Amino acid sequence: MLKAGSLSYTIFVSTITAILCTLMILLAYFNRSFFIQNDVYDKARDNAESGIALGIKANSQSDYFEWLELYNERGDSVRVSKRKWGAYEVIHSLAEIGEIQHQKTLIFGYKSTGLLNTALWLSDRNRPLQLSGDALLKGNAALPKKGLDRAYIEGSNYSRKELIYGNTSVSKQQLPGLPSKLGDYWWAYLNKKVGPRDSLVELDKATQKLVHPFGKKTIIYFSSDAIQLQGYEHAGNIIFMSDKSVTVGAGSKFEQVIVMAPTVEIEDGFTGSIHAIASDTLIFGAVDLKYPSSGITVNRNKEIPYLKLEERALIRGCLLSFEEKTNRRNNNLAIEIAKGATLKGVVYCTGNLELNGKIEGSVITNNFLLKTASGIYENHLLDGEIDRSLLDADFAGFQLEDFKNHVKPILWF
Repeated sequence: MLKAGSLSYTIFVSTITAILCTLMILLAYFNRSFFIQNDVYDKARDNAESGIALGIKANSQSDYFEWLELYNERGDSVRVSKRKWGAYEVIHSLAEIGEIQHQKTLIFGYKSTGLLNTALWLSDRNRPLQLSGDALLKGNAALPKKGLDRAYIEGSNYSRKELIYGNTSVSKQQLPGLPSKLGDYWWAYLNKKVGPRDSLVELDKATQKLVHPFGKKTIIYFSSDAIQLQGYEHAGNIIFMSDKSVTVGAGSKFEQVIVMAPTVEIEDGFTGSIHAIASDTLIFGAVDLKYPSSGITVNRNKEIPYLKLEERALIRGCLLSFEEKTNRRNNNLAIEIAKGATLKGVVYCTGNLELNGKIEGSVITNNFLLKTASGIYENHLLDGEIDRSLLDADFAGFQLEDFKNHVKPILWF
């Protein structure tokens, strides 16, 4: 016969053994579940990246949205949306596997292989480009057949030894086109033809602070009156739109926000990243804009919009100006870059460009125009500088026809 103490000891040992076995089984179960869950998360992440790749390959002429079943499996899907964002494009990808989700957002631009070392592309209007003062061309250039020449303007001769520090080729009469039809796209928005994935909201409903992800509908804060943006802190998928004007004060903090109106002004002291779009006048004061930012003027009513960088303005990104028809006899400026202003990026101008400041990058324009106290000079450059060597090798801008364009990621969210 077993004694009572022995029986108690046996029961105790059996209980401990059962508990240990149960713990081992539970540990194995949770360990297996952890790895399975990790595999699902990894797969969802990979699917989200695949969605980004699909969005990049999608047609860039218009906004794109699609919900795709991957690998013909139910519950394994990805939702991809793409739209233009200033001079750039943005893609959002949301992957779902059962109840697991993973999302990614990418703002991207393009690098055009044929323009990697190009400082200037100037249309051939049967006139040479004449340089005076401390004007600088550093980098390759596509120029009119009549090439470059020295000029004496406002008491200044050309001061440098060489007319250009780079190689030259002959340009065409027409500028390289933009396959994305960027001007038409934003002209439609300026006329309040918003897209199906936009949400039009009255301005008085805007909060002072908001971060709005690109995975949701674009919020367009609209007003028929002039908009004064002072003290706002907004980031992401947001547009401020007015029938009259938008003024952005130095006290506002914007990251990748769009502002658009017939007249837009970004006041002195503003720092951030912004995309400004106007149909009449766009003024950048003494601002410091982070990359990627952009300024776009477009008008389809045969009027010439005006874009200006004032003294001490510093912009990292792209400036684009579109006219309905370019008239070489017209002496109106499309873009003016004041002395002391700097653009680190690319300028695309279908009209007249006056360059008194500095471009660290590339200029693509139909014509230069110089206005002085003594007269107006066509295709003259006085003291303005274009230096392609100072532009970061990773800079990305917009697509150009007739050149090989490669997608370049800029910001991931």
